[in-house]
Amino acid sequence: MRYYQIGTNIPIFADRDKSIYDNVNELPRERRNGYSWFSHDSQRALDRFDKWSTEHPESK
Repeated sequence: MRYYQIGTNIPIFADRDKSIYDNVNELPRERRNGYSWFSHDSQRALDRFDKWSTEHPESK
């Protein structure tokens, strides 16, 4: 899950001590490398929905 700053929609990254960072590279190494901050999961979900919606058109 990615979080965004309200009003700017800039991604923010948090450490376990509740510190907030604007850049993922500012996180401690363990937190930066031990978590999937960026992935293609959202795009896969959108692609699956697109396929599903063509197979199940909206009825009126």
